[in-house]
Amino acid sequence: MTVVLSRRGVLGAGAVAVGAGLAAGGLPAAAATSSSIPSSAAGSASAVQVDPLLPVRSLFTGREGVEFVGFSPWSEHRLVLVEVGDLAGAGDAEHRFRLAFTTDEGARDGIYRILKDGALIASLFLAAVTDAPILEAIVDRQEARS
Repeated sequence: MTVVLSRRGVLGAGAVAVGAGLAAGGLPAAAATSSSIPSSAAGSASAVQVDPLLPVRSLFTGREGVEFVGFSPWSEHRLVLVEVGDLAGAGDAEHRFRLAFTTDEGARDGIYRILKDGALIASLFLAAVTDAPILEAIVDRQEARS
């Protein structure tokens, strides 16, 4: 049997390969190898393991004014944490909070991998909330109970 490659088939295979690469993370090697950060909440120099897909409030509390790096599939931006806020309603504040970051004019809504000192600490959907370059993340998660 003869295999025939069409232009459409090659482009489709390329699109699948690019999509798989983006879904796999697309982070620099230094960011993809580590998922620990210093625990500023505990005040200790030891590293704490974190799950970047389940960010918690204590990763950000007390770090207002600290600079982070936000990677998206299309760009990289400097993010400065300006606020860790509460959400209305009941629930565990550690898993229900709001973050606000200042950034540059080029940043847009999207999923960002948040890095500090080269370590991946969180993956968040950030959305523009004002005319000023401010991106906001809302984390509203109920922890599983046993």
